[in-house]
Amino acid sequence: MPTSRRSCGTTPRRGWTPEETAILSISRGSLTETEFKEIQSHVKHTYRFLAEIPWTKEFRRIPEIAGSHHEKLDGTGYPRGIRGEEIPLQSRMMTIADIYDALTAGDRPYKKGISRDEALDILSHERRAGRVDGALLDLFIEAKIYEQVTSPTVTPPGTDTRARPRGRAQDYSDVERIASKKRRGSRDGEATRTSLRVSS
Repeated sequence: MPTSRRSCGTTPRRGWTPEETAILSISRGSLTETEFKEIQSHVKHTYRFLAEIPWTKEFRRIPEIAGSHHEKLDGTGYPRGIRGEEIPLQSRMMTIADIYDALTAGDRPYKKGISRDEALDILSHERRAGRVDGALLDLFIEAKIYEQVTSPTVTPPGTDTRARPRGRAQDYSDVERIASKKRRGSRDGEATRTSLRVSS
C-alpha cells in the first residue's frame, strides 16, 4: 500500500485508498498538499485578472501589488518568493491585513476565527521571525487599523490590553511618513524608501 510523504512514519491500514491515506496523514491543518497549492494559486489568478484591466498610469502597478500580498520579507512567501524591499510597500501592508482577516474571520467553513489579541500575537510572532514588516505592524496595532476592517463576520474581539493609539493615519501620505519614521528607529534598521503613491 502506498504511503504519503506526510504520513509521519505511520503505515496505512489495509483497504485505505491513496486519497484517504493522504488525508489521514496530514500532520498540520486540514488540507492536502494538492488542495493547499490550489489555494495558493489564487494570487496568480488575481494578477492575471487585474492585468487585463486598462489601468491609468498612476494605478498600473495594482496587479503587481495585489499579486504580491502573500510574499514574506524572508523570501518564504509565494508565488515568486521575493523578499525585503523587492516586495512593494503596499503589498506588505496588505499582507498584515490579510493575515489578521484570515485569523479572525468567523465565516471560514474550515476553521473558527480566533480573538483579536490572539491574532495580534501571531502577527507579532511573524514579525520576530522576519516575515512581516515590523514598522507597519506597529502602525497597524497602535493606530488600531484592525478596527476599521472589522466586519460582522469577524469573531468578536476580547479585551485589548495593548497601548492606546497616538493618532490615526488618515491617508497614504500619513502611513508612509509614520512607517518611515518607525522603520528608521526599528531594531533591524531597515529604512522605508518606497513611496506609497502608486507610480510608474
